[in-house]
Amino acid sequence: LYTNPALQRQDIMRRFGLRRQHLNAILNTYAYGRGFPGYINSIRLQEAERLMKERPELSITAIAESVGLTLPNFRIQFRNVYGYNPAEYRASHLEK
Repeated sequence: LYTNPALQRQDIMRRFGLRRQHLNAILNTYAYGRGFPGYINSIRLQEAERLMKERPELSITAIAESVGLTLPNFRIQFRNVYGYNPAEYRASHLEK
């Protein structure tokens, strides 16, 4: 579900048969104050990081799209979390 760029809280509630209060309780436990959008984006970025390390043949654009983010948004969010743009991060981790 997280790969859907238009993912909404209601999509999760519908898919898993949850009420808003139950989803909020789950988010309070696992989202560490990031809220729904922040939590989903953290999952997307973790998957993107994994893909960069395990699938070096994939372009940064392909990785961004595969996790449900536009390339500009992916670059901004990735830099905010990891301190590097995706290409710099990939290059530094492929050398190791």
